[in-house]
Amino acid sequence: MVVTRIEEVIARLEVIAKHKDILGLKNIAAKNMSGRIPSTSLVKKPDMFVGRDKERDAIMKLLLDDTNNDDLSVILIVGMGGIDKTTMAKLVYNDVKVKQKFHVKAWVCVGEEEFDVLKMTKTVIEKTGSSCHSSDLDTVQNHLKEELAGKKFLVVIDDV
Repeated sequence: MVVTRIEEVIARLEVIAKHKDILGLKNIAAKNMSGRIPSTSLVKKPDMFVGRDKERDAIMKLLLDDTNNDDLSVILIVGMGGIDKTTMAKLVYNDVKVKQKFHVKAWVCVGEEEFDVLKMTKTVIEKTGSSCHSSDLDTVQNHLKEELAGKKFLVVIDDV
Protein backbone atom coordinates (compact mmCIF):
# COMPACT_ATOMS: atom_id res chain seq x y z
CA MET A 1 0.00 0.00 0.00
CA VAL A 2 2.71 2.49 1.00
CA VAL A 3 4.95 1.49 -1.92
CA THR A 4 2.07 2.03 -4.34
CA ARG A 5 1.42 5.48 -2.90
CA ILE A 6 5.12 6.40 -3.14
CA GLU A 7 5.11 5.32 -6.78
CA GLU A 8 1.97 7.42 -7.39
CA VAL A 9 3.59 10.48 -5.78
CA ILE A 10 6.76 10.02 -7.85
CA ALA A 11 4.68 9.67 -11.01
CA ARG A 12 2.77 12.87 -10.16
CA LEU A 13 6.01 14.75 -9.52
CA GLU A 14 7.43 13.55 -12.85
CA VAL A 15 4.29 14.80 -14.65
CA ILE A 16 4.65 18.19 -12.92
CA ALA A 17 8.32 18.34 -13.93
CA LYS A 18 7.38 17.66 -17.58
CA HIS A 19 4.75 20.40 -17.52
CA LYS A 20 7.18 23.06 -16.32
CA ASP A 21 8.52 23.50 -19.86
CA ILE A 22 5.02 23.72 -21.31
CA LEU A 23 4.15 26.43 -18.78
CA GLY A 24 7.41 28.30 -19.33
CA LEU A 25 8.42 27.87 -15.69
CA LYS A 26 11.98 26.77 -16.44
CA ASN A 27 13.09 30.11 -17.87
CA ILE A 28 11.17 32.17 -15.34
CA ALA A 29 12.55 30.16 -12.41
CA ALA A 30 16.10 30.47 -13.72
CA LYS A 31 15.78 34.27 -13.84
CA ASN A 32 14.21 34.56 -10.39
CA MET A 33 16.51 32.08 -8.66
CA SER A 34 19.82 33.04 -10.22
CA GLY A 35 22.57 32.72 -7.65
CA ARG A 36 20.14 31.54 -4.99
CA ILE A 37 21.52 29.25 -2.30
CA PRO A 38 19.60 25.96 -1.93
CA SER A 39 17.46 25.74 1.18
CA THR A 40 18.24 23.55 4.17
CA SER A 41 16.14 22.46 7.12
CA LEU A 42 17.97 24.81 9.51
CA VAL A 43 15.82 27.57 11.02
CA LYS A 44 17.66 30.86 11.46
CA LYS A 45 15.26 32.86 13.64
CA PRO A 46 11.99 31.07 14.41
CA ASP A 47 10.79 33.99 16.54
CA MET A 48 10.64 36.13 13.37
CA PHE A 49 7.85 33.96 11.94
CA VAL A 50 4.73 35.69 13.22
CA GLY A 51 1.06 35.48 12.27
CA ARG A 52 0.96 32.03 10.71
CA ASP A 53 0.24 29.96 13.84
CA LYS A 54 -3.08 28.78 12.46
CA GLU A 55 -1.50 27.40 9.28
CA ARG A 56 1.43 25.86 11.18
CA ASP A 57 -0.95 24.18 13.66
CA ALA A 58 -3.03 22.77 10.79
CA ILE A 59 0.06 21.23 9.18
CA MET A 60 1.23 19.88 12.55
CA LYS A 61 -2.17 18.29 13.11
CA LEU A 62 -1.99 16.55 9.73
CA LEU A 63 1.54 15.29 10.42
CA LEU A 64 0.87 14.08 13.94
CA ASP A 65 -2.53 12.48 13.24
CA ASP A 66 -2.33 8.76 14.08
CA THR A 67 -5.66 7.72 12.57
CA ASN A 68 -4.12 6.85 9.16
CA ASN A 69 -1.18 4.72 10.30
CA ASP A 70 -0.99 2.66 7.10
CA ASP A 71 -1.52 5.45 4.59
CA LEU A 72 1.02 7.63 2.86
CA SER A 73 0.05 11.28 3.12
CA VAL A 74 1.17 14.16 0.96
CA ILE A 75 0.86 17.68 2.30
CA LEU A 76 1.41 20.50 -0.18
CA ILE A 77 2.41 24.01 0.86
CA VAL A 78 1.87 26.14 -2.22
CA GLY A 79 1.77 29.84 -2.98
CA MET A 80 3.59 32.77 -4.49
CA GLY A 81 7.28 33.28 -3.80
CA GLY A 82 8.16 35.20 -0.66
CA ILE A 83 5.23 34.18 1.54
CA ASP A 84 7.39 32.02 3.85
CA LYS A 85 6.42 28.56 2.61
CA THR A 86 9.95 27.29 3.23
CA THR A 87 10.07 28.91 6.66
CA MET A 88 6.77 27.24 7.53
CA ALA A 89 8.12 23.87 6.40
CA LYS A 90 11.33 24.40 8.42
CA LEU A 91 9.45 25.20 11.61
CA VAL A 92 7.27 22.12 11.27
CA TYR A 93 10.19 19.90 10.22
CA ASN A 94 12.23 20.94 13.27
CA ASP A 95 9.39 20.77 15.81
CA VAL A 96 10.14 18.48 18.77
CA LYS A 97 6.89 16.53 18.33
CA VAL A 98 7.69 15.89 14.66
CA LYS A 99 11.24 14.78 15.53
CA GLN A 100 9.80 12.26 18.01
CA LYS A 101 7.18 10.86 15.64
CA PHE A 102 9.28 10.13 12.54
CA HIS A 103 12.10 7.58 12.36
CA VAL A 104 13.53 9.18 9.22
CA LYS A 105 13.34 12.81 8.14
CA ALA A 106 14.84 14.15 4.93
CA TRP A 107 15.03 17.65 3.46
CA VAL A 108 15.60 17.77 -0.30
CA CYS A 109 15.98 21.07 -2.15
CA VAL A 110 15.37 20.83 -5.89
CA GLY A 111 15.98 24.52 -6.68
CA GLU A 112 17.35 25.39 -10.11
CA GLU A 113 18.45 21.86 -10.90
CA GLU A 114 16.60 19.62 -13.28
CA PHE A 115 14.13 17.45 -11.41
CA ASP A 116 16.27 14.37 -10.74
CA VAL A 117 14.34 11.52 -9.09
CA LEU A 118 17.49 9.38 -8.80
CA LYS A 119 19.40 12.11 -6.95
CA MET A 120 16.42 12.86 -4.69
CA THR A 121 15.99 9.18 -3.83
CA LYS A 122 19.69 8.86 -2.97
CA THR A 123 19.43 11.92 -0.73
CA VAL A 124 16.60 10.31 1.23
CA ILE A 125 18.59 7.07 1.49
CA GLU A 126 21.50 9.03 3.00
CA LYS A 127 19.15 10.35 5.70
CA THR A 128 18.47 6.77 6.78
CA GLY A 129 22.17 6.41 7.60
CA SER A 130 22.77 4.20 4.59
CA SER A 131 24.14 4.85 1.12
CA CYS A 132 23.55 3.56 -2.38
CA HIS A 133 26.04 3.99 -5.21
CA SER A 134 23.94 2.51 -8.00
CA SER A 135 22.89 4.67 -10.95
CA ASP A 136 19.90 2.44 -11.69
CA LEU A 137 16.66 4.05 -10.47
CA ASP A 138 14.94 0.71 -9.82
CA THR A 139 17.83 -0.51 -7.67
CA VAL A 140 17.97 2.76 -5.73
CA GLN A 141 14.22 2.87 -5.15
CA ASN A 142 14.19 -0.75 -3.94
CA HIS A 143 17.05 0.11 -1.57
CA LEU A 144 15.00 3.04 -0.26
CA LYS A 145 11.96 0.78 0.15
CA GLU A 146 14.02 -1.60 2.30
CA GLU A 147 15.44 1.25 4.38
CA LEU A 148 12.00 2.73 5.07
CA ALA A 149 10.10 -0.53 5.60
CA GLY A 150 8.10 -0.33 8.81
CA LYS A 151 9.30 3.20 9.60
CA LYS A 152 7.44 6.48 9.78
CA PHE A 153 9.18 8.97 7.54
CA LEU A 154 8.89 12.63 6.56
CA VAL A 155 10.35 13.97 3.33
CA VAL A 156 10.25 17.67 2.53
CA ILE A 157 10.87 18.56 -1.10
CA ASP A 158 11.58 22.29 -1.29
CA ASP A 159 11.78 24.65 -4.28
CA VAL A 160 10.07 22.28 -6.71
